[in-house]
Amino acid sequence: MKNYLIFIFFSISLGVIGQNNIQEDKLLNLMQTELNRNMQLLEKEKNPVYLLSYRIEDIQKQSLTSEFGSLFDADKTSTRRLTIQVRVGSKEFDNFQEKRKSDFSMGSSGISVGITLSLDDDSKSIQQTLWRETERAYRAAVKKYEHIKTSKSLLVEKEDKSPDYSDAEVVEYYEKPILFSDLDFNTKQWEEKIKTYSALFANEKELLKGRASISISLERKYFINSEGTKIAQNQTATHLRIFSQTQADDGMILPMYKSYFSHLPSELPEDSTVISDIQTIIEKLTLMRTAPVVDAYDGPAILSKEAAGVFFHEIFGHRVEGYRMKNETDAQTYKKKVNEEILHPDISVIFDPTIKEYKGNLLNGSYQYDDEGVKGEKVVVVDRGVLKNFLMTRTPIENFPKSNGHARAASYYQPVSRQSNLIVETIRPYTDEELRKMLIKELKEQGKPHGYRFEQVRGGFTLTGRYLPNSFNVTPLEVYRVYADGRPDELVRGVDLVGTPLTMFSQIEALGDAHGNFAGICGAESGGVPVGCCSPSLFIKRIEIQRKAKNQDITPILERPFDPQKNIQQDDFATIAFKAMEDEMKRSLELRLDSFESPYYISYLVTDAKTMTVSSSLGGIIKSKETPYRSQSTTVLVGNNTLNNLNYSSDESDIFFDDNNNAHFSIEDDYNSIRESLWSSTDDQYKKAVQTLESKKTAIKQQNLPEEEKNLPDFSSVPVLTKIIESQKEDLNITNIENLTKELSLVFEDYPHFINSMATIDVFQADALYLNSEGIKYKQPVSLVKLNVTASVRADDGEILEDNISVYTKKINQLPDKENLKKQIHQMATMLNALTKAPIMNEIYKGPVMFDSDAVGYIVSQSFFNNSAGLISKRKKIESVSSSFDIFALLGGENPKENKYEMQIGKQIIDKNISLTAINNTKSFENQPLIGAYEIDAEGVMVADRLPLIENGTLKTLLKDRIPTQKISHSNAHKRFSIQSSYLNPSLAPGVVEMTGKKTTDMKKMKKRLIATAKKKGFEYAYVVQKIGNITLMLDDLVSSMSRITSSFNSVKPIYIYRISVKDGSETLMRMATMSSVSLESFKEVVSIANQQQVCNILSSSSGGFLGAMFSDNNGTPCSLILPKAIILNNIEIKKDQGTVFQKTPVSPNPLVK
Repeated sequence: MKNYLIFIFFSISLGVIGQNNIQEDKLLNLMQTELNRNMQLLEKEKNPVYLLSYRIEDIQKQSLTSEFGSLFDADKTSTRRLTIQVRVGSKEFDNFQEKRKSDFSMGSSGISVGITLSLDDDSKSIQQTLWRETERAYRAAVKKYEHIKTSKSLLVEKEDKSPDYSDAEVVEYYEKPILFSDLDFNTKQWEEKIKTYSALFANEKELLKGRASISISLERKYFINSEGTKIAQNQTATHLRIFSQTQADDGMILPMYKSYFSHLPSELPEDSTVISDIQTIIEKLTLMRTAPVVDAYDGPAILSKEAAGVFFHEIFGHRVEGYRMKNETDAQTYKKKVNEEILHPDISVIFDPTIKEYKGNLLNGSYQYDDEGVKGEKVVVVDRGVLKNFLMTRTPIENFPKSNGHARAASYYQPVSRQSNLIVETIRPYTDEELRKMLIKELKEQGKPHGYRFEQVRGGFTLTGRYLPNSFNVTPLEVYRVYADGRPDELVRGVDLVGTPLTMFSQIEALGDAHGNFAGICGAESGGVPVGCCSPSLFIKRIEIQRKAKNQDITPILERPFDPQKNIQQDDFATIAFKAMEDEMKRSLELRLDSFESPYYISYLVTDAKTMTVSSSLGGIIKSKETPYRSQSTTVLVGNNTLNNLNYSSDESDIFFDDNNNAHFSIEDDYNSIRESLWSSTDDQYKKAVQTLESKKTAIKQQNLPEEEKNLPDFSSVPVLTKIIESQKEDLNITNIENLTKELSLVFEDYPHFINSMATIDVFQADALYLNSEGIKYKQPVSLVKLNVTASVRADDGEILEDNISVYTKKINQLPDKENLKKQIHQMATMLNALTKAPIMNEIYKGPVMFDSDAVGYIVSQSFFNNSAGLISKRKKIESVSSSFDIFALLGGENPKENKYEMQIGKQIIDKNISLTAINNTKSFENQPLIGAYEIDAEGVMVADRLPLIENGTLKTLLKDRIPTQKISHSNAHKRFSIQSSYLNPSLAPGVVEMTGKKTTDMKKMKKRLIATAKKKGFEYAYVVQKIGNITLMLDDLVSSMSRITSSFNSVKPIYIYRISVKDGSETLMRMATMSSVSLESFKEVVSIANQQQVCNILSSSSGGFLGAMFSDNNGTPCSLILPKAIILNNIEIKKDQGTVFQKTPVSPNPLVK
């Protein structure tokens, strides 16, 4: 018989919203309904589920950051996250048992797929997601369970034979919801506060960073399980953080922090306290720059009350987390020491999540119920030096069969035993003066001239496993040398506190009489969880320290710029930004380091951006966020245009990294913030440029390079211009965008059998401001709107089928009207439905194929532009070492050292019927906006009205920037802006390209032409491909996705492909087909192209193969292709997709299907 405890709890007397009790809570009721429905079926399976739980975290968070007196960042987010636990088998033996022998094929149980839910309680998408993800979690649980069962017969007996799960009391506990607005966080007031705080650092030119930030979070946790437990509880946290950093002349980076924690903003300290602490930080950092560096040491020391809390948390706390005692890869430091003395007999260690304050210290690790639904308990782990207990979850260990409420996890992670509020107590407290006398006495007894006092630590890490030394490393920030002869304490730097736990804890001799507090986030196996650490000061008879790792870069060459007269100004942002660029560039051109040259070229690109993202599923908002973002990137060249630091590769890792050095700065119109960012990146880029140029010169001397390679200039000149294009930005209303995505996503209510659907609108709106030392200056708008609608459905045989609609425009008002979009979504859904009934591709075909509609855009973009073997120029770099290793080849792409087609300029490379022309100034085609249109490229080069790329099959040129190659010496204005989430990254890409043919075929006759060609070659069938998908990770079919990726990199997957009967022209929609990748070589024999044209607006990515396919959808360069509506190519191979993994019918039926 189950015992129920029922509580209704009012945790904070704040305003609440409509749901006042557990029966009225819509989300809890929905969770309960879906859990009951799934559990009724899953507990009857061959591998029955004995426990199912849902954990949902509703997280609202707002954060503000300022630097040197200017608002740097402002962010507000709302997310709802789901974590599901499925336990298969029995409490004696289940799928959560440790996998004692690694099996790569099983994957990692620690990897969590982030599941976000609708923020609207009434949304049907919550039901759908709970059903879909429960099924996924069940299948994963069965797979692991079967693996563990098999391993049990093959492996030695476990050391700990306790069950895998324990009983727990069934409870109902409910706290009313809290409104975020009732937390009394005044955004404007706090903006001014943190700006005032960080401004105190601004005049100290030797400080490289000076920040103040505040974050406030409201988290509402829902938990239910199949045993009957049902919990809703709230947690609030406010963190005010102060940070500054300087650098010593020897290169050592010296940071200092001060943080304040409270449950509500009103509990934070007064301004006078914070300002006084900041002045202390400034004074200490000034002294620290010239402080001596420590050498290795072992001997007595004192840890302050602030440092001692972190010390106990890292070194002791993790070693009493109960699940480690069952894990056979863990060293289990204290497992066999229960009821033994492990600490000084004066010391007790307690973990207590039930209190929010201890001796005036507000605690961050407080909660009522843990993440398994067990009430948090006060746990005395050490009582007067003797180990008595461990922190326990519902996973028992020998002699500890029950949970004490310490199962904790971050969103998406499965809970394990973790720390809560750690409290260290002593029955014999000593004053600071008494501890100091003990230290001096011990120093004299050990014959040591000095010891150490650790005043402040940042954090650290500890290793608890068996395969690496069982040790710890704590990172002190403020350390003083204490002299035995009574000399004043001396500030030192470069200290790491290291050691092994048993040795260190045996040396603790005495504790102080006042408690300090550390309120932070602890990261471990179940993610980051909030913790509190309260401890008095410690006197330790013997500690060990070592020198910390040191940064090797010299201090900045020029002084950090700051002009108090030019702080936030009244001019518009562009005027302020250009002034900051001009001033910093003028002095940076005088940069000089020893005998190395000064820069001869500097360019600055400033991006003033605003982004919006709204996602909705079945009418429920999943995500809605708008973010202002300002950033800059800097280029510094040393040498001259003939020989500089460009076009050099130091090692193979260069293929993963581009030259982008994007840096974020203030979102206010702040001259000093812009200059500070430019100063920092210019200093960094100049040092890298000097190093690169010298390495390059050495490589040239050591290699026998061909003369044409050695003498090829590194950079070309371009005309100097000034071009200011004022932006006409839309007045974006995020509520209107939310309403549109909700309406579009609601279309899928008509298709309840679909397993997933989503409508997302992404908006990027920016001004690009550019200045270089040659005098080129421009301002131009860069904008993009992307509407993406996705859906997936399961065929009767278990294949997961997915499709999407992507619409790109420059402005929201250029999107098709709402009814038109709904019609497109219905058409997509209808096609997906038809696809579920389509026959499977079972033959291998190699012959003529007609590409129609969207498929034309795909094959042209992939063949000519989205790979490194198309029409994108590539300069062969001088390399420091020669290597044949090619990671891109392993990933299915290409990474040639140069473009092979450049040497074929003037020669025929494709069918003579085809021409490609860049017409980048063309803004629309047949009233359809072209997102790829532009007037000036990212390097300030004006575009030509027409630039022939291929003329009648003959290659005329490649897309080119200012880096010369053997055949193309100057730019043709194709350094475009690639949109990377919230900033711009210049890269080579097309703008607007038109494909034409000398001879075309009427669109209505293209199918007849295909049939005639196939018949002539003796085929019974031909194929028409209308849409192609990338080899991306389908979220609803990860197994098939990974199988497909690993089995064949050089193929693509048609979404809609028709088999055409040569005999009668009948069409049959097919599925489960793959097609060989189409390349530029495929266009050497073009059977026919249609006489009608279409516009394909796309995001272009120059990464080929798998990487290009994986990431092209969300990042890339806006491009527009004006193409024939259909193209027939020859010798295209189509065959069955061997990567498909068929999924069994879900155990529980889709709840939306009546």
